[in-house]
Amino acid sequence: ELCVYLAEHVILTQTCIDSHDQVDMFLTMISCLVADQPDQPSEPEDPEDFEIQQSLVGRVVHQLSSTVPDQQFLILNTCKKHLIAGGMKRMQYTLPSLVFRAMELCRVYHDLKEEDEKWEKKVCKILQYINSLLAALVKAEYWGTGVKALPTGSTLLRSDG
Repeated sequence: ELCVYLAEHVILTQTCIDSHDQVDMFLTMISCLVADQPDQPSEPEDPEDFEIQQSLVGRVVHQLSSTVPDQQFLILNTCKKHLIAGGMKRMQYTLPSLVFRAMELCRVYHDLKEEDEKWEKKVCKILQYINSLLAALVKAEYWGTGVKALPTGSTLLRSDG
């Protein structure tokens, strides 16, 4: 399937998609992996294939990245828009990647606190973003997925390393 090929190619070639417009276009191109399609059965024909494909989407999220922190936050919001629309059964595979990417962005802003006087407000906004992702996981009854992210996230966010 073309969508799987595109996603795998981005991962294998370590292609970095670094603007929210390009991310929007890419996620639209692989929409058959990101969200249910009108002509798609309500349950996947092969649950194992579905799980592999959704894990692939979660891995692709790590290639959607900008070195400019404000641009990265726009990218994360674009991803959230697409992945939340993907439906509850996909969230357990796709949203944790967004949570981790957002936690990494908090750390970046913390490291830039000397250069960006609005860093605290930006971190607060990102934490609200993370909270909304965790709330979506809880609503989809995948609360355990969100809880598993917290210890790793707290380590990532610690200011001493």
